[in-house]
Amino acid sequence: MIFEAFLLPLRKFRLGGLHILNPPASLPTDRPVVLVGNHVSNWDGFLFREIQKRILPEWPIYSIMLEAELARYPMIRLLGGIGIDPASPASVAGALRALRIMRGRKPGFFLSCFPQGRIFPSFKRPLGFRPGIDLFAKAVAPATFIPVGIHLEPMKKLAPTAFVSLGRPMPVQRAAPLHRIFEDLVQAEIDRIHEALCRHGEGATAGMAARTAMAAGR
Repeated sequence: MIFEAFLLPLRKFRLGGLHILNPPASLPTDRPVVLVGNHVSNWDGFLFREIQKRILPEWPIYSIMLEAELARYPMIRLLGGIGIDPASPASVAGALRALRIMRGRKPGFFLSCFPQGRIFPSFKRPLGFRPGIDLFAKAVAPATFIPVGIHLEPMKKLAPTAFVSLGRPMPVQRAAPLHRIFEDLVQAEIDRIHEALCRHGEGATAGMAARTAMAAGR
């Protein structure tokens, strides 16, 4: 896509590096994959696209976003942005209806969600996931859920390096509540990143790059 071709050099200029840790070797292909993560920057949606490209590049990816953000960046609709206004029941119902239609037509797609609703630093505790994620997860269930921890660190470059840690995939059924489970699992992935950075400092980049390469070669 032309828009993504434009974003690639821009992302490389704005980010000093990207490390995706623990990508799954395989996933069920008869159901959607729901990526749920913390929200630390405007790049998070594009980081999730990188996850999709590395796991199942032929699948489309859709992102639940605030309608106000889509109004500011309308081109994101072309990348699968689905807008909602949390204060409008009709807006939320419309997004849920669109997801159910997609689920019925073709189960093979990614759905990315950031249940914090706003950007916060990765060290925020508790993360504060909103229960609305339960509705979207159930709209596409049964699905595979992957918790994703995101952290940006300056390291030795002018632009920050993105560290993305994927937890173990788990099935999502139509049980409630889900947001508490999601929050705990995402927080565990963030803690893994923080622990590695605290232990290895600037050397964490090389170590994580090696782990990423090993995982990609499985």
